[in-house]
Amino acid sequence: MTTTSVTDFSYSIPIKSGIFCLFEDVFAEFSVKEVKKNQEILNLGFKSCFDYDKIKVDTYFRTRISGDKLFLEKRNLSKSLKKFLVEKKVPTQIKNILPVIANGNEILWVCGMYTSNKIKVDKSTKRILIIEFKGDNIEERYFKSTY
Repeated sequence: MTTTSVTDFSYSIPIKSGIFCLFEDVFAEFSVKEVKKNQEILNLGFKSCFDYDKIKVDTYFRTRISGDKLFLEKRNLSKSLKKFLVEKKVPTQIKNILPVIANGNEILWVCGMYTSNKIKVDKSTKRILIIEFKGDNIEERYFKSTY
């Protein structure tokens, strides 16, 4: 009998809206909103915002997989996600459940640690994708750490 880990998930983006179970009792709520002129957009708490129109087909909200890489624009450097997480001293139990947004093996976002310029909100953004994490004690149980 084969079982799939509750920590593995993969959802195709662009997603207009919906609530998706990530693991145990933690959920991600997706919504798309129009940006009003001169509206300030912030990533606060357990919400993350992205330029919805910059997200390409075949982009996924998922857990990490072997071969994932990210590009650190400020340092003009490509790095494996595995090495990035080790350098950030992310505990193994968090690494295995940490949500990412990826196009193939190109990482565009790592929850709480990295957002690629390719999907960042900027002055030309017209629509934003908002991802909000919900669940009992998620900060204490999943996102509270020293990294």
